[in-house]
Amino acid sequence: MNTSYKNHFLKIICPQLLLGSVAVIDIVINSASNWLWLTFIMWFLMYVMGEGIFLHRYFAHKAFETHSWLAKTFAVFAALGGFGGPIGYRATHVGLHHAFSDQDRDPHTPTKGWWYAIVGWHLVDHKLPLTICKTLLRDKFYVTLESNIVKLWWAVFITMLLIDLRLALYGLALPGLIGYLFISWTNAAGHSLGSKRFDNKDNSSNQPLWSWFCWQGSGALQNNHHAHPARFHDSWAWYEFDIGKYIIPVIATKVNDRS
Repeated sequence: MNTSYKNHFLKIICPQLLLGSVAVIDIVINSASNWLWLTFIMWFLMYVMGEGIFLHRYFAHKAFETHSWLAKTFAVFAALGGFGGPIGYRATHVGLHHAFSDQDRDPHTPTKGWWYAIVGWHLVDHKLPLTICKTLLRDKFYVTLESNIVKLWWAVFITMLLIDLRLALYGLALPGLIGYLFISWTNAAGHSLGSKRFDNKDNSSNQPLWSWFCWQGSGALQNNHHAHPARFHDSWAWYEFDIGKYIIPVIATKVNDRS
């Protein structure tokens, strides 16, 4: 099973950033904004649902329970967005980021610099505590997905490319680029800029205004999230927007509302 961050960054994220930039240039030069509806849909499926609600809330923090087929479907969408698989994500996010928040073993803390939090940490093959992923490791689907994310991404990209170039650019590369930029802002600014509601003994902070753009409490309300990581949403006030507060109760068979 390949959980190499360097491999993932070089073979998926870098091409995604380059091809997403081509889409941006296409918008400017050829006024191709009529394809942005596809970008929005795929951004929502891959970033908001795939990464935010399923990789983060479901697989990493077990904030709710849902149907197996639904979890597997959005695990695939998250992988296509360039966010990795459930096993590597849970091990990194819970076993390293939350366990050692803003300490030396935190893989993407901005205390090591914004460049490191955005790019540098991808180029380090961190030793992942896979022991906290025992349930996922017993499921052949997730093990297979984790081992074949690069092949899956390129297979889907080439298939889209053969159908229509702009389908590949606007349906996979550009939403992946946007999602990467959003995640990068979370890693860097979410632990250095903003306000604090809770004393978490780390640098996690809230950015309520940003929550209305990224639609994820965990992406903008880091201080709230680090105080109550297993809660199924991070909104504690009307001005803090977390779309999971409204989506998760609809798709879940059980939610965790511990506060």
